[in-house]
Order: sequence, then C-alpha cells, then structure tokens
Amino acid sequence: MRSKLIALLLTTLWIAAYAKAQDTQLAPRAAQAKLVVASVRPVEKSGAKILIEVNGRFISDGFNSVCIGEQPYSVDVHDANGRPAPPIERGREVNSKELVVPITSCISVNVKAGTTWKDRLVVSDLYNMGKPGNYLVQVTHGSVKSNTVRVTVVP
Repeated sequence: MRSKLIALLLTTLWIAAYAKAQDTQLAPRAAQAKLVVASVRPVEKSGAKILIEVNGRFISDGFNSVCIGEQPYSVDVHDANGRPAPPIERGREVNSKELVVPITSCISVNVKAGTTWKDRLVVSDLYNMGKPGNYLVQVTHGSVKSNTVRVTVVP
C-alpha cells in the first residue's frame, strides 16, 4: 500500500513538472492583426455624416477575443494643425478609459492568418467635424493602430 502511494505521488509530481515545462507551448497565442482605414468619401460637406471604412486582416494564426456590448475601436481625429477635434458626448463615452459596459459577453475564437473583416464607423457621431478643413483620422483596435486617413470638409 505504501509503495502504491509513493508511486502515485511520484507520478503526480512528474506530470506536474512535465506540464510546467510544456506551459509555454500550451499557452494560447494571440493572433496579430493589421488595420487599414479609408474614407468612404474623402471630401464631404459640412454637417454630413463622415464614414470611415475599417479593413482588418489577421497576419498570424492565434486566438482573438470577441466581446458583445463593447466598442472594439477607439478613434482619434485631429485637424490639419494637429489639434484634437472636439469630441461630442458619444465620442467622449466611446473613447473614455473609464467607460463601464454593464454586461459584456466575450468568447475567444481561433483565427487563421489571412482572415479579414470590415466595419464602417460614423466618425462624425464621435467628433464635431462641422468646421471646414482637413481632418486626420486614425483607428485603434486593441494595441493595433491603423494608418491615418485624411478627410476634407467643405462648406
């Protein structure tokens, strides 16, 4: 009986040591992504809805979290002089680090390199872009920043 307990203990210790050694191989790896944004209409009249198309592509295999009830992007808008465009109330909510989403459901999905997605954002619902001029827009998804796109607002 005693030898069986010792054998069980040694087996358990061996399994634990083996699992620890394999831990880095077993840990899920996050998929790396790339974002490209484009203006749906590069020149827009003052007061019109300004749409930005977000094109994403995973450049490596791995896992990605998808959450319902959470804004997946943060959006930065600057004028031609580099000054931030004034956010409207919705823009302050979406880009706030203190924004609390009361109920969020998340899943982790395995994605393959080459998988793509598209979204459209109404940037004028987040920022006051009614003043004529050039605006620079950049979108961030997690830690991935997009290119910067220029939108011209005319009177």
